[in-house]
Amino acid sequence: MVESQSQEPLSQRVDNNDSVMLVWPHSAVLEALLAADLLGPWLAHAIEAAVLAPWPAALSRPDSLGALARPWLPSEQASWPQWCEERGIDVNCLAPAIQRREALDGWKQAHFGEAAHQKFLELGPLLDQVCFSILQTRDVHLAQEWFFKLRESDVSFADLALHSLGEEKRYGGRMGPIRMQDIQTPLDRLLARAKPGQIQPPLRIPSGHSIVLRLDWRQPAQWDDQTRSEWINGFYRRWLGEVIKQLHQRQPLPGDVCSIPLP
Repeated sequence: MVESQSQEPLSQRVDNNDSVMLVWPHSAVLEALLAADLLGPWLAHAIEAAVLAPWPAALSRPDSLGALARPWLPSEQASWPQWCEERGIDVNCLAPAIQRREALDGWKQAHFGEAAHQKFLELGPLLDQVCFSILQTRDVHLAQEWFFKLRESDVSFADLALHSLGEEKRYGGRMGPIRMQDIQTPLDRLLARAKPGQIQPPLRIPSGHSIVLRLDWRQPAQWDDQTRSEWINGFYRRWLGEVIKQLHQRQPLPGDVCSIPLP
């Protein structure tokens, strides 16, 4: 829905909890944004401001300042207060950015946390990371020979890697860590049933190569702080990208008020 309105703040909350309102840039601002190819970033910031307008302010975490200031500091030992003092900058200048970031983290968690966790559980073992050793050859008999030699510990994967045909040749036959969902079939099925340390019999793959493989280790996926943050941010980026795409498709006129549905 697009409604024309002459003067409005950047964003405002509507009467229900399903959407927020965003004011499309007026002509002069829109022209400048388009000329600088900054309409996309401007929209991302404006949408963020719209959804956070009614959101409770967050309490700052102790590490928040360090995370934002670090890119500006020349070394790990550099002091943010000293850096600001040398440039005549208020040491608290990042406070609004810190509050905005932490409020956005809370908003993301509230709107995408449950869906992200559910998707993580659905994918399950596909998110496990594995490291494996592999050799590839077009010669079926050579693959069988490699298998017996490796099983008897006469040679190692690193010894034979120079004769392999794949990318593993550059890494001594060792690949990973790689998520199971990023491994092609039938290699993924072989790794799924393999036990760490066991040399697998030669397998012919669709490329026509014969492979000999050993699963070195498997790390089950864990719903830790880093994983939770990655998944929630992924859901957020997809939602934000879709909202921006829909706004472009509407082609609002300068100053129009656009309704943005919340996730």
